[in-house]
Parts: sequence; structure tokens; C-alpha cells
Amino acid sequence: MEQYRQLRAAAARRVTAADAPAPVRVEGTAPSDAGTPGFDAGATGRMTPAEAVVQALAPYRR
Repeated sequence: MEQYRQLRAAAARRVTAADAPAPVRVEGTAPSDAGTPGFDAGATGRMTPAEAVVQALAPYRR
């Protein structure tokens, strides 16, 4: 049962990550190359949402 729950959670993360750039595209732009790895890592479970935020904001906090 735990494996099923993990598979469903992973599928939900992939859908969320795939939908996340949509507002940027609606404005006629595209996600930056710097942000895309965070979406991918979050979708596959290699990075938590908090880690993705830290990674995305790192260039601006130097």
C-alpha cells in the first residue's frame, strides 16, 4: 500500500511541475534555464519544494 501511495504522490508532483510554468508561458515568455532543473528535481522527488525555493533564490542573495 505504501508503494501505491508513493507512486500517486510522484505522479501528482509530475503534473504539478508540468503545469507550473504555464503562467509564464501565457505572458509570452518561457521559464529560465536556471529554474527548469528545480521543476524537474521537484517532480521526481529529488528536491523538496523548500530546497527548490532556496536554489531559485540563491543567485539573487549573493
